[in-house]
Amino acid sequence: MPKILVIDNDEEILLSIKEVFGTFKPDYEVLTAKSGKEGIKLAEIAKPDVILLDIVMPKVDGYEVCRQLKQGEEFKHILIIFLTGHKLEMQDRINGLDLGGDAYLTKPFDSGELIAQVDAMLRIKKAEDELRFEKESLERKVIERTKDLDIVINNLKDSREALHDSNQLKELLLDVLTHDLKNPVGSIIMLANVAYEDNPENEIFKYIHESSATLLNVIDHVTVLAQVAIGDKIVKEEIDLVKMIKLVVGEFSPRLESSGIAVQIDLPEVLVINANKIIIEVFRNFISNIIKYAKTGKKLIIDSEKKNGNIIVNFKDYGKSINKDDYSKIFTRQYQIEKGRGRGLGLAIVKRIAEAHNAEVGVKANEPTGNIFYIEIPI
Repeated sequence: MPKILVIDNDEEILLSIKEVFGTFKPDYEVLTAKSGKEGIKLAEIAKPDVILLDIVMPKVDGYEVCRQLKQGEEFKHILIIFLTGHKLEMQDRINGLDLGGDAYLTKPFDSGELIAQVDAMLRIKKAEDELRFEKESLERKVIERTKDLDIVINNLKDSREALHDSNQLKELLLDVLTHDLKNPVGSIIMLANVAYEDNPENEIFKYIHESSATLLNVIDHVTVLAQVAIGDKIVKEEIDLVKMIKLVVGEFSPRLESSGIAVQIDLPEVLVINANKIIIEVFRNFISNIIKYAKTGKKLIIDSEKKNGNIIVNFKDYGKSINKDDYSKIFTRQYQIEKGRGRGLGLAIVKRIAEAHNAEVGVKANEPTGNIFYIEIPI
């Protein structure tokens, strides 16, 4: 039974809303609170699915109620509809959404509009709950499989023959992981598509729809990474590096902006090479590392040059320079640019991907300060 909590200091509003649900949705449980403080306590006890929350209330207003509730982990997924007696300025609406609100209703509201808005929130919550369940189930499977993989590798790493067997087993287990991942992701994509088709204007469903497609793409990349790791040949096709790099910069745009890093792209209109799409991970790792370790430089320049029939793409940062003695180690497993940060696997994977393309990755000094991460690829 859906559970609705109404928080409003106006007794008439509380009675009116309760009457509407009693008439049109008698199976819904409707709880009421006459103040923000009372509403917070009742929410903690009842755990409602949707909260109808008046903004203007004495002592503790609706925004403060929303802020306090959303601080608790158990309330992050409860959907909140703000109730307002007048038209709000755009910034006020944005502030409410930033606090964790999900929608607005202006009083007086039509009973049909009220029911429709609450039902829409319930559909969103149901979809989110199902996606969260799939995610948690997926995480448990990954942890279980990873533990199994670690046990097998630890038991086999003492001899060359055991190492050979381990590589075969890695390939097998990675294949199992890929298939086990794709099944729940397929369910997520199906639910996301249905929700998005029913609500094409809903930003939450749009985000879930796009993210699920991205997740499936990541799983495909895992398969290619497995092939790279064990030395198998990978399928190649014509790829425009300029288009790919601009796509990656777009992906990292929010993080780049929040880090204060300005990006300058000095590339030709097109740079076409024969490669596998997994090469995009090289550029993602380069930019990710620059954001982590070189944001003090506040600038990233991406340019290219041709040399001996190869294309060299440079990612130039202006942060703290890496010690030249570490240049030969930086693309090895477990090396960390800054001790204690990360697992040191990203750039080692970058090197494997480059080698699968007969390419070379490296780092050199930038002037007056900073570093240049580059990849040199055969045309």
